[in-house]
Amino acid sequence: MSKVKISKFIVLFTICFFVGSSVVPCISCLNNNGISDEIDQQQDKYDASTCLLGTMLFAQSFRPSLETLTRVELLMNKLGNLYGNSILSIRESLSGEDLTSVSKESLEIYSDMKWIEFDFPDITVRTGDIYYIVLKPDPDSDGGDEFNFIGWAFGVEDPYQNGDPFEYYNGLWSKGITGHSSADYTFKTYGYDNEPPTNPICTYDKSNKEITVSSTDLDGDQIRYGISWNNTQTVDEWTTYYDSGVAATIDCTDKEGTVGVIAEDTNGAQSGWVSVTSKDKSMNYPVFNSFLDRLFYCFPFFEKIINLYYN
Repeated sequence: MSKVKISKFIVLFTICFFVGSSVVPCISCLNNNGISDEIDQQQDKYDASTCLLGTMLFAQSFRPSLETLTRVELLMNKLGNLYGNSILSIRESLSGEDLTSVSKESLEIYSDMKWIEFDFPDITVRTGDIYYIVLKPDPDSDGGDEFNFIGWAFGVEDPYQNGDPFEYYNGLWSKGITGHSSADYTFKTYGYDNEPPTNPICTYDKSNKEITVSSTDLDGDQIRYGISWNNTQTVDEWTTYYDSGVAATIDCTDKEGTVGVIAEDTNGAQSGWVSVTSKDKSMNYPVFNSFLDRLFYCFPFFEKIINLYYN
């Protein structure tokens, strides 16, 4: 084989290898908001399954370690002909309100045990606290019978240490799975840690007497801006929420000196404080203000000294 043919073969093999590798699934994917998430909690041991019938409810508790919960997968199957939806919700207590929920049509559940995705609207959770995955049939479904039902897989010998299974019969919740003293339902939770917005970019428009601010949130959350009129890093006033990257304007009429601005997303994550000079009584000159901006940037303590004098 000639050197040219060998080179072509090596190039072709390299291309096929990288293309093939690029389609291998990974545990970090995009959720329904287009944000990369990852597996947080999981229990994938499968020994048997329960039957979701009539007014039955099943639940599995877990403790998240990521701040935002994006979706859940359950190992499930369907036996016979069953029509209607199965509803999955997340709760802080078994009998509490749903924090978020989503339904899945029985047509989307297979006769073989497969991981079924429930992609609900993202929610913010407290890491380390107990939450519950609750699975129930839609009230409008046909309910099923012993030959037609949805199955949720579980593993025995307590495979998940951070939670427990629960069953709901005759208006009462009870811990455990009937016939098994130590077991856990199969599940995978996905999530990500919330990133704070970037420090605001601020410019002062003297002609309109207003500050224009903008910030970007890496998670795509909406952002509001807090204003500290005396630059004390205590918010005196909040703007409404803006989309990430969209500029907001702050009216500075009758305001003088330096103000502080901070960005906060809808999950409460905050940027650092940024100082901007609105209108100064004795130093309202473009060149001098530009010099001061550079000076304050390089030597922040000078700004504090000047503020003590002019405020």
